Amino acid sequence: MSLARARTSGPLGTLQKQADQLKSKIDEVTAITKKWSFKSAEEPQVITCHDNCIQYKIEASTLLLQANNLQKHEEPEAVSNFEQKKMDEVKRLQNFQMRLDKIMETMEELENGDNLRSTREKEIKEIKEDDEQEDNGDDNEEEDLSEEEYEDEEDTETEDLHEVLCDFQGEQADDLNIKVGDIVDILSKRDDGWWKAENEEGKVGMVPSTFLKKYEEEEDKEEEVSAPVSDLASPEAVIQEPVIEDSSEVNTPRTEFWLESNIWSSEDSGKQLWKGIKDQVSEPQKMDVTDVLSAMGALPAGFRPSMMYNLLLKSEEYSLRKAILPTLSESQLGFENLHWDPATDQLRKLVTRVLRSCRLWKCKMIPVPSTGVEVLSRHVRIALFDGTNILSNIRTVRAQADETKPKMWNFPTTKTGAILPSLLDGHSIVRSNNKHSNIGILFELGITYIRTPPKRLVRFSDGLLCEYSDSENEEQPESARDKLRQTGERGEMSCGWVHLKLFDEQGNAIPNKAYELNLNGGTPFEQGVEVDPSIKKRAPSSRLRLLLAANKQPKLMVQIGTPSNAKRKYMDLLPSNIILPSTFCEIVSYFRRVLVDALVRNRISTTDADLVDSPVIATFIEAAGSSDIMDAIRNLWTEKAKEFTRADKRDKDSLKDVFKSTVMETAYPLLHSNQLTKSKWADYQVESQRWQYINQTTQATKAPNGALNFFLSTSDNVEPFDNIAELTYDISDHAQLIL
Repeated sequence: MSLARARTSGPLGTLQKQADQLKSKIDEVTAITKKWSFKSAEEPQVITCHDNCIQYKIEASTLLLQANNLQKHEEPEAVSNFEQKKMDEVKRLQNFQMRLDKIMETMEELENGDNLRSTREKEIKEIKEDDEQEDNGDDNEEEDLSEEEYEDEEDTETEDLHEVLCDFQGEQADDLNIKVGDIVDILSKRDDGWWKAENEEGKVGMVPSTFLKKYEEEEDKEEEVSAPVSDLASPEAVIQEPVIEDSSEVNTPRTEFWLESNIWSSEDSGKQLWKGIKDQVSEPQKMDVTDVLSAMGALPAGFRPSMMYNLLLKSEEYSLRKAILPTLSESQLGFENLHWDPATDQLRKLVTRVLRSCRLWKCKMIPVPSTGVEVLSRHVRIALFDGTNILSNIRTVRAQADETKPKMWNFPTTKTGAILPSLLDGHSIVRSNNKHSNIGILFELGITYIRTPPKRLVRFSDGLLCEYSDSENEEQPESARDKLRQTGERGEMSCGWVHLKLFDEQGNAIPNKAYELNLNGGTPFEQGVEVDPSIKKRAPSSRLRLLLAANKQPKLMVQIGTPSNAKRKYMDLLPSNIILPSTFCEIVSYFRRVLVDALVRNRISTTDADLVDSPVIATFIEAAGSSDIMDAIRNLWTEKAKEFTRADKRDKDSLKDVFKSTVMETAYPLLHSNQLTKSKWADYQVESQRWQYINQTTQATKAPNGALNFFLSTSDNVEPFDNIAELTYDISDHAQLIL
């Protein structure tokens, strides 16, 4: 069978044919160069051959990019061993580039070959600049279009809804009767001011536009429902001095606590009240504050203890620290996703099934806890999920909410070139080589909260009001309110979740666009649970009611895209299963280059399990557990990268040395400083103190000999030195990562 007949008719076959044609051209050039005996690079035949080699290398680079972007579902017919054939073409095209480089280097070594070398560098530079400008333009255009499309989609939900300001009684048969407060859907508008509208009952008619105003949905106010104490979130008690009608009875009145529909006397302390709440909840096991609040009704019925938070708490398996390390192969003699490529003398790229960008837009209509529960943090946790198992590390992105609109969560963005802290950056890179058909991204919305003490008011017969708490009662100094404040009973709660599958039923990747996802209540292993069952989901009788009902459902808005070609050169060096802030891709890729040098390239034997002498690896792995220290590494690396010349960018070993110095100038002093406050989740004061110290220390250590001066300073700000833990990496840590 001929080679042409063996090719498929799809994109892969077309690429193979183009690669065959390119191979013929390269073979022809190779044959010519072997025959000639020129000594000068200024010969016309040498110049022509050199120019052809430049064009052939550009063609090879273009085909290589196409090869990396090949997808199995794009083939018109089934292709056996598609991934293997794809990798073969990638390696073949890389080999073409190496052959062309050697041919051009041979010609450039001739007499007066500097002109040829400068011509090649100039051509390559212009092409790279054009590609980067094109990629950046495409990214910005895609982002702007997505924002416009998203805003248009959001506006279409409420753009035709108007609220009635005045009553109108129709005078003609086609008029529509409306009353103040009604919501109508505008179907069409006329220039004379009469609009065609539809009310909630589905009736259609003409109404005057001057009687209407644009409908702005307001967040539902918390309803105050009389309930027993065990059903209250944070009871606000009113201490009322009873008015004595018969003044002749001068008995000292007993102050009573009016607690909604229940009356508690001052003889009942806050401690007894809290104990009574716990006693009324029938749970055999020991209960935490989350269980108590749920039983009290302080949290919506669809809220659950956070599944992802518990996974992070119990195991390091789902941390970024574990995700950036390679996994051992089944033989335990090599690594499954960390390979050295002898052809390029660099870390081998990994082509994965999934490589998508994910951006969090906002969350809306997220129910809020009742009074008595103070929200410390709103956030979204992200992980790869197949419907049964978490397949990657878990990333947390913090959201922001305005006090006036607590149900609307936003994620900050910047277009000024500034870099957001990774904790607030909603842009993520999702990468996986898992073959499961149900693979997707699991989003879990969550809150970190603290149980606040119940506030009470003192109401006297003369109308005077003042605040009151149990701590003001001298007979009860250790009240429930004081204990809650002192112990800081915290909890982590899931506010809803959604699983966005990355492939459809036919195995095709989902398109790049903005998605508006309805949230589910309960846990990912529960079905049919609503986030807030109080939102009625009756069948709408009209389009208007359908729109109004849809606007009240908790939703998450995300944008799924494809990374630009300029960023792929870093992403292809990342681990095969990871979710990472997009701004971390570059520093993690350089960490992997340092890692492959130490664990593969420079190892004496594949069976060698001795400690690896590399403080950079040990430091970076430990820094991966602190997002603010990782931010410091990224910021300093970005600052240094701006000063790189073209020669610096071509020298891979030099770039790795710069990365090593960046890690040792930032993370190493910070991780071993006594002055850095220990991290505490959802404590803004601690986070602010840490960032101020990190910024000050980084500014000092990045100066010449700054890190050395930091450790040799007379101030007692450095932990005792542990040479084993700080300077070496134990390869046996991989034992628990075997698949």
